[in-house]
Amino acid sequence: MSTLKKIPDSRLGSLSPASPEYNAETDEYFFDHSPVLFNEILDLYRTGELHVPSNCCGAVLQRELEYWKIPKCLISECCIHSYHSYVQAQNTIQSIRESFEDNILDYSPTEYRNSKMKKMFRTIWITLDQPKSSTCAKVINALYLALVLLSVLVFLLSYQPYCRNETMTHEKLVYMKNYSTISLFQSVNLNNAKQVMFLTTEIHPLLDNIDLFCIVFFTLELFAHFFTCPRKIKFFTYVLNVLDLYLVVAMWTTFAIETQIEKYLNDSGMINFYTVLKASLVLRLLRFFRLMKQFSALKILFMSLKASIKELLLLFITFLLASVFFASFVYFAEFNEQDVFPTIIESVWWAIITMTTVGYGDMYPTSFGGKLVGIACAASGILIIAMPIAVVAANFSEYYLKNSERRLRGRLMKSKKKKRSCCSWGESPQVNHYSSSPPSPRNLLKRQNSKLTGIIASNSKSNGTSKKQKGKKTKNLPNGVQKRDAPSSAISRKSVTNENHGIWYDVPDLRVH
Repeated sequence: MSTLKKIPDSRLGSLSPASPEYNAETDEYFFDHSPVLFNEILDLYRTGELHVPSNCCGAVLQRELEYWKIPKCLISECCIHSYHSYVQAQNTIQSIRESFEDNILDYSPTEYRNSKMKKMFRTIWITLDQPKSSTCAKVINALYLALVLLSVLVFLLSYQPYCRNETMTHEKLVYMKNYSTISLFQSVNLNNAKQVMFLTTEIHPLLDNIDLFCIVFFTLELFAHFFTCPRKIKFFTYVLNVLDLYLVVAMWTTFAIETQIEKYLNDSGMINFYTVLKASLVLRLLRFFRLMKQFSALKILFMSLKASIKELLLLFITFLLASVFFASFVYFAEFNEQDVFPTIIESVWWAIITMTTVGYGDMYPTSFGGKLVGIACAASGILIIAMPIAVVAANFSEYYLKNSERRLRGRLMKSKKKKRSCCSWGESPQVNHYSSSPPSPRNLLKRQNSKLTGIIASNSKSNGTSKKQKGKKTKNLPNGVQKRDAPSSAISRKSVTNENHGIWYDVPDLRVH
């Protein structure tokens, strides 16, 4: 017992006659637990370090540590990898489960079973929110994505000169600039082709009507999505729903301004507001991220980025420090050169472009010292960017693999419900006769994962026979197994299958020595 007392807070170290595992009649301790890793647990008390087999599952290791009340800090450094891998895998699985399963909004059964209106709302909600729920949902989701693509195409074509109709000649624009009192015409730059195009042309009516149709569709979809949502407060906790609301408001606002643009030509504040609002409509591209509900890999990508936020933050900080470092060096290296690197802040632009290997060529060193700084800046940029990107790629691979395993397990669970390969606990056992002769009772005790710790079945024939009690019939038992005086009502089920036999047996809960 002195060896067990080395870890006094453990289950073995706190054994005493008052322990529930102690049997006073036989003066022994009985643990109704699997013997897996028990030898390793005993070696822990001798050596002070827990070493586990390399093929040991992390879940088994954690279960054994919790049962025997062994501190996790006693796991040896050479074996901690398996436990750490298990913990990390569990965190990944939990994160995927919360993202794909726990955040699904739906009506409770009592809500839609007792109300026909709630049932109709639920049908509409599932159709709009879950694109794989039905054929109708797939069609509506495909239509939504097609209109998103059409809306983006209209947005791009509206800024092409050949998709706009002329409303004012260039000569009239020159006249309005020289003689008009409207601030918009006075501030126009005639050498800027973009400003001239917007003041002398308007979008083609066909594109304008298509854009209006898309606005109406997205508005109706947003209202139907919101009013059928089972938890309206949580509706706007999703970024895509907030984005839809902003885009609908922005589209209707720009449409209202464009219908009465003449009133605001002299209001520079309203013109600037309209320009910013119009530019923000490019966010309609983000509506394609609704594909995350249809293609899980896209959602896995965002989850991997979220899991790598610390590495990305480290990349940003390191990159910023390195850019300032090399910008200062190149500034002083090119101090005697004119018209290049006028300030350290402007030199930061050169350092960022060089470290990202873009190299616009607007600024470059000409002296020998400046070229050496440029070489060091480019080489360090490759190293700084490569290391965090590798971490992001590893996280994406891990999340993608665990999500694939989750989907495979889901398919297996569905197939298991349809067809059960063996009888369940509490039901009558299924008997499959493969031979006329039943198997030996000794073969019934060959199971390594049994909770009856210590039973070892022998294939050799028993030399002795069991004694019969007076007035009662008893069955012969294998060597090493004795019958209890008061047998337990618990029943263990054992399946035996070999070349000659394949039959289910009920084995009574036996006492083990």
